[in-house]
Amino acid sequence: MVRVRHVGWAGEKRPWDAAAMRRLRKGETQVRVMLLMYPGEQAESRPPPDQAATNAGMDFNQRLIDAGVFLEAEGVYPSAHGARVRFSKGKPMVIHGRFTETKEVFGGYWILNVASLAEAAEWASKAPLSDGGMIEIRRMISSENFNEGTRERESKMKQQMARKNG
Repeated sequence: MVRVRHVGWAGEKRPWDAAAMRRLRKGETQVRVMLLMYPGEQAESRPPPDQAATNAGMDFNQRLIDAGVFLEAEGVYPSAHGARVRFSKGKPMVIHGRFTETKEVFGGYWILNVASLAEAAEWASKAPLSDGGMIEIRRMISSENFNEGTRERESKMKQQMARKNG
């Protein structure tokens, strides 16, 4: 069992989270979370994962699927293949990778549907990361968290995307 320092998430009544209140009244307690994976400094300099590491990742994903909590997962290339856009005084500045100034470089994510922060932490603790790796757990915001006008606008945007991608 993983020890969670701050509990107070799924099921906690917060006045700012009307969506959570609606779920509680309906007896629903599932929340979507994103597990943000930071594989450690060595991920920026090492070659792509070998077959054993790839298999370990796929096995972990299969356990998530079998448990019924898996929604989505993706990995990303090292930062040398990316860029950052920083904003200062309203102006964007593009910075091309490799980002050597940070020890916490994003490597991928999982989206899960779980009952609590503790359950998300339990799953995160089973991820096949190397020494120095870290997983950050964040609750995802859904359209239920916004007012009716924003939900309607989002719905129209999703319909538009479906038409364009359909």
